Amino acid sequence: MAFKRRSTDDHPFVAFEASLAAAKRPEPVYLFAGPERYFLDRGPALLVSRYQYSIDAVLRIHGDEAKPADLLSELYAQSFFAANRLIVLDRVESFVSRGKKALESYLAEPAGQTCLALVAEKWGPRSEEAPADGEERGGKKFYDDVKKRARFVSCEALDAAQAPAWVITRAKERGWLVAPMAARALIERAGVDLAALDTHLEKLSTYAGKRPIDVPDVEALVGRDREYEAFALVRALENGRAEEALRVLERQLREEHDPSAALGQLVWFYRRTLTARRMLRAGKPPNEVIARAKVWYNQNEFLTQARGIPLPRLRRVFRCLLDAELSVKRGLLDPETAMQALVAQLART
Repeated sequence: MAFKRRSTDDHPFVAFEASLAAAKRPEPVYLFAGPERYFLDRGPALLVSRYQYSIDAVLRIHGDEAKPADLLSELYAQSFFAANRLIVLDRVESFVSRGKKALESYLAEPAGQTCLALVAEKWGPRSEEAPADGEERGGKKFYDDVKKRARFVSCEALDAAQAPAWVITRAKERGWLVAPMAARALIERAGVDLAALDTHLEKLSTYAGKRPIDVPDVEALVGRDREYEAFALVRALENGRAEEALRVLERQLREEHDPSAALGQLVWFYRRTLTARRMLRAGKPPNEVIARAKVWYNQNEFLTQARGIPLPRLRRVFRCLLDAELSVKRGLLDPETAMQALVAQLART
C-alpha cells in the first residue's frame, strides 16, 4: 500500500488538544461530535487531566436515560466535595428529542462552577431519533446554536495518510520512539482504528524495550488487518488471478484459522462495493462514498473498482457466496474446502 504521509496538525481534535496547554480555565460547555469514538472518549478525559478534576467531581450521564429536569438539577447543584465539576452527557443526540429546551436554557445561562461536555457521534437534525408522542424535535437552527454557544470540537476520523503521524506523535507522548516505516506498517496491518492502534503501541513498546519500534516488531506482533486482506483477495479475484487469490486465502486461514470469518469478510467487502456503486451512480461525491463505505486502504482503487464491476457480475458473486454458505450448512463441503472452491470459481467467472 502506498502512503502519502500527511500531518495531523490541521485535524480539529489535534488542534483542540494542543490548545488546552494555554487555556487557564475550562469553557462552560464543550461539544465533542464525530464518528471517531477514540476522540469522543479522549476529549472529556483531557479535560479531567488538564483541570485536575477529582473522581468525585466528574459525573457521566447517558443521553438515552437522562431526564431534562434531573440534568438541569445536576448542572446547577453545588458539590460538597469539589469546588468545580465536570458533567459529561454522552449520546446527547438521543437526548435532544426530550431535552431541547433544557439544553437551550442551560446554554443561555451556564453554571459558573460546572463544565458540561456534550458527546455525540452525530450532530444535526438528521441524526435525531424520531420523537415519541408529545416530544420535541430539534431543527437545524437548534443544532447550529449549540455549536456556536459551546466550544465545538470535531471528532472526525483520521484518514490513512494522517494515521502514521498520529502513531508517531502518540508514541512520543509516552516516551516511545516509532520509526516512520514502522508506523506505516502498523497502519497497513491494523487499519486506522485509533483505540486498536493505541493498544498495539502498548504491546510494541513492551516488546521493543528501550530501542525504537521498527518494522520487524510490527510484523512479529501485529497480524494483518482483515480489511486489508479482504481488499487483497478481492483485487486478485477481480483481475482473474486465481493463484494469487488462493495464496491470499491461505494466508488468511493460516493467521485466523477460521474459514467462515474469511467468507464473512468477502461478503462484507462486496456489499460495500455494491453500496459504493449505487451511490456513485446516484451522483454522490467520492468523499461521501468513501466515508459511507469506511474504506481506509487504496481508496482510489476501491472507487475505480466500484465503478467498473458490472451489476450482473455482482449478482453472480452474491449467488456464489450464497451457494458456498449453503454447501457448508448442508454438510456438502467443509468450510475450508468451500472457501477454496469459492475463490477459484470467483476468479474464473
